[in-house]
Amino acid sequence: MGNPRVARPEAGAKVTGRARYTADIQLPGMAYGRIVRSPHAHARVVRVNLEPALRMPRVLAALSAQEAPDIRFFGGTSGLFETVVRYEGDEVAAVVAETPRQAEHAARAIEVAYEPLPFLRTMEESLAPDAMRLQDDGNTWTPSWAIQERGDLDRGFAEADTVHEATYYTETELHACMEPHGSVAWWQDDQLTVWDSTQSVHELRVQLAEMLKLPLHRIRVRCEHMGGGFGSKLEVGKYTILAALLSRTIGRPVYMMLDRYEEFVAAGNRAATIQHYRAGLTKDGRLTALSLEGHAASGAYRADDSLLGPVWHYYACPNVR
Repeated sequence: MGNPRVARPEAGAKVTGRARYTADIQLPGMAYGRIVRSPHAHARVVRVNLEPALRMPRVLAALSAQEAPDIRFFGGTSGLFETVVRYEGDEVAAVVAETPRQAEHAARAIEVAYEPLPFLRTMEESLAPDAMRLQDDGNTWTPSWAIQERGDLDRGFAEADTVHEATYYTETELHACMEPHGSVAWWQDDQLTVWDSTQSVHELRVQLAEMLKLPLHRIRVRCEHMGGGFGSKLEVGKYTILAALLSRTIGRPVYMMLDRYEEFVAAGNRAATIQHYRAGLTKDGRLTALSLEGHAASGAYRADDSLLGPVWHYYACPNVR
């Protein structure tokens, strides 16, 4: 427990309801955005027809892959909208309207024709030698930082009195933040202001500058209070970029908060894992060698789901891989 004599500076605002979260932001002339998401785990997008939505009253603008700029996510493996969707919830289009209800109706009015494709259900299926390829370069990604080694592993096992070997599995975990992910973007002349439910305002500002090709001094990111993050709100989301682009298009602030369904399918997670360990131990309880070969189910696109922490940092062991 913390020191009871040290007051949290935001405590009064939170317990009285005065604290303003991103979801609470209200700006003059604000419009509301919604994202159209794939209902399929894997499919080719044959056609997107925005016209039924654009003909609806008080609908201000809409975007699909045809109109969107080429802005890349997940190490370049995904654009704002994909012509081949690779998970249920993948972004297909976006719309902005005068009210949240009108935006929701407009999103449902956008016509999308899909050609369903085979899909992979489990990590074991995707790791099989004959597995269907979800990406052109295969289903696995091993970045350079994911392989770490110190000492001499063979010597460590030779010095051990016993070797323990086992495979462990962990399931997918959802962060389920009380405040969902989302942004409010207001593009005024040459200045972009973004209110975002984020754990990292400075990193978000840098990412926005890189993706939108703007100098840093033209971007301001604000987060007055955040309703939970737990590691899930560290990077720019597609919803943030879409809010900014739609704001620039209509010349008004755009509110783009995810709903609870979107939180579960499209806001990230702690990946399921398969972890195979070998540990060399002496009779007096010392670790002489420790190895881990593991996989994390990052999903359809590249994500930095590192398994290194416990093995690399937490145990006193001279020989680790």
